[in-house]
Order: sequence, then structure tokens, then C-alpha cells
Amino acid sequence: MSKKLLSALAVAVCLMAGIQSAEAGRTGAWTGVDFAPNSYYAYLGVVTALQNQDITARDGWLLRASAGYGEFDYNTVLVAGGVDGAVTSGDLMVGYGHFFDKGSIKGYLGGDYQHYHLSPNDPGTKVHGSQGGVKGLLEMNVNAADKIALGAMGSYSTAYDSYWTRFDASYNFGPFAIGPEALLMGNKSYDQSRFGGAISGVHIGFATARLYGGVANTRGRGADGGYGGISFGADF
Repeated sequence: MSKKLLSALAVAVCLMAGIQSAEAGRTGAWTGVDFAPNSYYAYLGVVTALQNQDITARDGWLLRASAGYGEFDYNTVLVAGGVDGAVTSGDLMVGYGHFFDKGSIKGYLGGDYQHYHLSPNDPGTKVHGSQGGVKGLLEMNVNAADKIALGAMGSYSTAYDSYWTRFDASYNFGPFAIGPEALLMGNKSYDQSRFGGAISGVHIGFATARLYGGVANTRGRGADGGYGGISFGADF
């Protein structure tokens, strides 16, 4: 598992570094890995301007794509010894970004694909095999006051009724920003809430890093415990 994870992150970071030759501000990329009780999920994504606009400052149409892979395990009374699983996902969406006086809002709509492999099969879950669906995503960032930023991001896909939302706030100390976060996520198999904090805006050359962690509570298939992760993002 660790070799796969490190290899995927290394490739993603190299790709991000290689994009630097593109015209500034037209493309953004991100990658990272998320850890939760008995699971991990690695991902990467890219968003690019469709009207040659600076996506960090100007309104315009956008094309967004992302993909991820993760592994997990859980216990259930229906399967002796528990279940090991793996998930592969990907989406492609068209959107529009709008900037206002103190922030921005971006909305996307497109297609989503998810594949779950369970070993052994769990007869009690509706989340197994492959399913495609329609996916929507909304993202908002607001500069609420001097050095204080608020963020909200949420998505929903008809594939397995999957959803993911995050609300966060941060205070910018200069070399980094720090603040609390709350997340809600799930599908037909589980619902999970997370409460924690994050350090963001840590500059590492061509990208910025975000480190986060906290406590996760799970209803359905899964477990309670700590969560955490790291992500990298850059605009080119």
C-alpha cells in the first residue's frame, strides 16, 4: 500500500512541477492523500480556463477533472473476519467561476465514475461494483476580514448517492494560515462527520501545502477515530 501511495504522489508532484511552463494563472492542479480510520485515499486533479482567463482573478468558463484511488476495511456481522475494499473514482465537469469584491464562487456540473471492489463480497451493502452518475460541485471563498478567510465546498453525485462537504475558517499569520474545519461525507454505505483543524498556505517552492487532522465519527460501515492528511496545490 505504501509503495503505491508514494509512487502516485511522486508522479502527481512531478506533473505539477512540469506544468509550470504554461501561461501563468490559466491552470490549477492539486494532489494529496487522506487518512481516516481503517482507510486511505490518494487523489489528484486539475482545473483549466476555457476562455484563456486567469482562473485566480477573472470570471470565465472552466474545465475540471479529478481522479483518486483508496483502500479500506470494515467489520460487519454479515461477513466473518470483515471486508477489505478498494475504490477507484474519476470525474469530468464543466463550470464557471465568478469573482466579487471579497471572494469568489465556482460551480461545476458533469459526469462521475466510481468502482468499488470488496473482498469478500458484502451482501448487506449497496455500494459495490461500478456506477456512473451526474455530479455537481460548488466552491466559495470569502475574505471575511483582514487576515480572516472563510471557505465552503460541497459536491454530490448520483453514483451511490455520494456527497462531500467542507467548511473551514483560517487566520493568516504570514508564513501560513491556521483554523478549524468541519466535514460531512458519505454514500449509501456510510455517513461520516469530521471536526478538526488545518494549517494551510505553507509555501514549498512551486506549490503550497495544507496539513489537517481531527476526529471522525462514522455511522454505517466504517469506524470512529482520528483522521488526517496532506495536500499540495499550485496555479500555473
